[in-house]
Amino acid sequence: MYAAHTLIVATTYHVLWCWQTAGLPLERDVIFRRDVIAEYTDRGFADATDAYRTNRRSMLLRVSEQVVSPHLRPERLTTLASSTPTTPFTRTEVALLRSWANGQNTLHRRINCNLLLSLSLGAGLSNTEILDVRCQDITVDADGILITVTGTRARVVPVLQPWEGPIAEVSQAAMRGSMWLFCPNRVAKNKNIISNLIDRARPPQVRPSPQRLRATWITTHLTANTPMKTLMIAAGVDSFEAFTRYIQFVPNQDPAAARRALTRPVAVDHA
Repeated sequence: MYAAHTLIVATTYHVLWCWQTAGLPLERDVIFRRDVIAEYTDRGFADATDAYRTNRRSMLLRVSEQVVSPHLRPERLTTLASSTPTTPFTRTEVALLRSWANGQNTLHRRINCNLLLSLSLGAGLSNTEILDVRCQDITVDADGILITVTGTRARVVPVLQPWEGPIAEVSQAAMRGSMWLFCPNRVAKNKNIISNLIDRARPPQVRPSPQRLRATWITTHLTANTPMKTLMIAAGVDSFEAFTRYIQFVPNQDPAAARRALTRPVAVDHA
C-alpha cells in the first residue's frame, strides 16, 4: 500500500513526462496505459537503479488500475531485470554516438550532445556531476584538460585526449566562469535535463545513457591498464569492488603480453 502523497508525486512527474517529453494527449486512458507507464519508467529513469524503476512502475500501475477503463488494459508487463553489470558501448556504438552528436540540426543541441559525450566518455562523470560542472571548473594547460568535480565525490579528473575538444572550446568561450558548462542556459539543476535532451535529439540507433557512458570510460581505462589506484581516485570510488562488474568486458591479453606483465611489472618506489 502506497501513501497518497507518494502516489501524487509519482503521478505528477509521469504526467509531466507524457506531456512535455512524449507529447501525448492528456487523457487518462492514454497516459495511464500500462505500456506508456513501462516506456516512462524505462526512458524517464534510464540512469536509475532497476529497483527504483520497478518501485516507480509499481506505484503508477496501481494508479492505472483505478483510472483506466478495464477493456483498455493490455497483458501483464514483463518483469524488470534485477541489477546487472552495465554494458559499455562498443567502438562501433561510440562512433555512432559521435555521428549522432555532430549531426544535430541546431548548434545548441550539437554542442550539448558533444559535451555529454566528452564529460562521460572522456572523464567518466555521472549524470549529477555533468550537471554540476561550471566553466570555472575546467583547467586547460599544456598537458591537456582537468575537470574539478565538486560534491560528495570531489576530485580532479584528467580528460581522455580524444574528448578534450568540446570541453576546451565551450569553457574558454564562456562569458562568466560561473556558467554551467552543459546546457548553460538552464536556471536550475533538474535531474531530467540530460534525458530530456536525449529524447529531443532522437538518437537513431544507440541511446546514450550517462551510466553506460561512464561504464565505457571505466572499461577503456581498465583495458589500457591504467593503475588501479589512479583510476579509483579519478572515478571517485574507494573500493576495488566498484570495478569488478566491468572486468568481464576487458579483453584478455595475448599469452606473451600477459607473461611479460606478470614477470616484469613496472617498478614502484615504496619509500
